[in-house]
Amino acid sequence: MTPLAWLLALWSGGRYARGAARRGARPSLLAAALVGLLLGLGIGGLFGLATYKVIAAETRPEEIAKGRNLVIVIFVGGAVACPLLSVFTAWSTQRRLAAGR
Repeated sequence: MTPLAWLLALWSGGRYARGAARRGARPSLLAAALVGLLLGLGIGGLFGLATYKVIAAETRPEEIAKGRNLVIVIFVGGAVACPLLSVFTAWSTQRRLAAGR
């Protein structure tokens, strides 16, 4: 996972919570997790696609295996870290908005 993906997950959770509060609804943490999950999977997919294009020119099998393992780590890491960060930010934004009322 890259720090940019983590920052995007933090931003998306806060943005979701503020948008739900503006509509008068209480933000669901499950929905914030889904937003983070989609973000993490999307970034992991983009990383996998870019890595596949770079590795396609590589002929050594050990380099191909290393690249595949890195893509799996990034994909799984994104599917775990981004929802957690998004939920944390949505929860903290929700608390901050509730305290301000």
